Amino acid sequence: MYFATYLLAILQISVGFNLNLIPTALSTNRSPLSLFSIFRRGIPLRTTPNERSIPFSGNETSLESFQANSTSSMEDTDGSNEVDDNNQGSCVKRCEATFSDIPSVFIFQETFKRSVYSSEILTELFNVNTTASEFSQFLYVYVLEVFTKKGSPSAKGISLMATRPIAKYFDYITSDLLVRVYTNAFAKYLFVEDALTPENAENLALSYAREMEASAQRTMTCDPISKYKAIENGIANFLISLRLLAAFEGYDIAFYYANEFILAAIESACNGS
Repeated sequence: MYFATYLLAILQISVGFNLNLIPTALSTNRSPLSLFSIFRRGIPLRTTPNERSIPFSGNETSLESFQANSTSSMEDTDGSNEVDDNNQGSCVKRCEATFSDIPSVFIFQETFKRSVYSSEILTELFNVNTTASEFSQFLYVYVLEVFTKKGSPSAKGISLMATRPIAKYFDYITSDLLVRVYTNAFAKYLFVEDALTPENAENLALSYAREMEASAQRTMTCDPISKYKAIENGIANFLISLRLLAAFEGYDIAFYYANEFILAAIESACNGS
């Protein structure tokens, strides 16, 4: 029940879902982990399409255009989504504990974090110290390009959903924050997609780390933007290898990704930092 409450609260915070759907959700007798499917925006059930790697093209013109013209579209004008509810923060902490108690999620998280901090190239890759605005603007263009190429009619909505909380709740992006997001968000996504088990969790986390290392070796230079590209290409290629980056899965991925930033912001607010 805590997890169901958390899902509904986060949905309302991050994208303003209509809570009139709650009675429908509760009447389905679904498990809390599958409640999100009821609220998705018409995304069909997942099949297994053939996928191919789509590296980011590095279209600087698109990034500059977005920075100049689109920042205002990501702002919350009514101020109704502030992360300041102590009860909500308490609920989120309990739900986080619930996820961490799942063996496959815990194994994946610990294995990937250990891989990052024991690898010189991955430590350098996640050693990002930039403004949240810059990072979210890059990510918006990246996600938009990936899902546009995949033929998603909702590419813009997916991009906004994934990036909206970043600059809204943070001023700067740190290494620890990025490692948290790219560990926890995708552990949860893989688990809910039934791709993660206690038996394969360690191997999947190691495979994820290898994809990140390979992407860093191909892409990372002295330019900070190259780190963003390497991280995003790494996760994209990892999900593609599992056939979990189809066009209609965009909202699912954006949901868990954005939520991890929201959770970090709530924890920071609850801790008074």
